[in-house]
Amino acid sequence: MLQYVTFAFSVLSAITSALWIYANWVKRRENYPKIDVSCSINEIARTQKHIIIQINAEVTNTGNVRHIFNNIKYDLYAHDLKKVRNGNNKILNQLYFPFAIREEQRFFPVDWEYSFVDAGTTSKYKHIICIPAHFTLLKLSVMMMYRDKESDFHNANWIGKI
Repeated sequence: MLQYVTFAFSVLSAITSALWIYANWVKRRENYPKIDVSCSINEIARTQKHIIIQINAEVTNTGNVRHIFNNIKYDLYAHDLKKVRNGNNKILNQLYFPFAIREEQRFFPVDWEYSFVDAGTTSKYKHIICIPAHFTLLKLSVMMMYRDKESDFHNANWIGKI
């Protein structure tokens, strides 16, 4: 009789443990990518009329599964320091960057099927562009869209003087 109780207890413990492990797996979304996105700008060269800059974006996968995405893009805006303008209530009175240099610029072509970042690794994307020399205060916004609709997107911002 004791062996049946021990067996029943072992089976019940195994089922309870399996359910607990599965529930925590689902709750932590271990089968979904966990992504950190960062961005920056580096100055490469400068002339009287133009500045050549490098736009950098990094997608780091801190999760346990490979992440596949088909779009990462950036917006680059400038502010002319000679004409300082505050923002309005729509942007919470932050400094307004009125000059659009690039909007919705992709890091890789539309005809690429996808890009990916494996678990525990970082993918780096770079874009070299030329901007007018009188724009030295820049605002960079990078956005990476998930492939599945429920996860939405990640973004990162960089504001600085070059």
